[in-house]
Amino acid sequence: MEPFFVRVNDAGEYALVFVGGELDIATAPQLHDHLADLTARGHTRLVLDLDELEFADAMGIDVLVSAYANMRRRGGWLRLVHVHPRVRRVLRLLRLAGILPAFASVQDALDPSRSPGGSSESE
Repeated sequence: MEPFFVRVNDAGEYALVFVGGELDIATAPQLHDHLADLTARGHTRLVLDLDELEFADAMGIDVLVSAYANMRRRGGWLRLVHVHPRVRRVLRLLRLAGILPAFASVQDALDPSRSPGGSSESE
């Protein structure tokens, strides 16, 4: 299993955040800090690419939900792309799949004609 990592690509109107490895009680604070830094720098639109995120526990999911709520309060959004099947399963079990919008690609996530409910990745 790959070690946990967070890489940020500031694309101007949104930030693309790559997250990989295991997002758990030990690593969740790292992701929280990265997302808090982006928010402090004025970002209100975040795309989290979870293609290499192989596992997320309750603490990790809490960071995602908190970031989503924070973006909404600021008039922005947070969207997930390339959600690993194991992580998608956890989101479904926690009944968060309909709340945290997941898309098949970054392009889909950025397409204003696609609503999160109608364009999510297929289960």
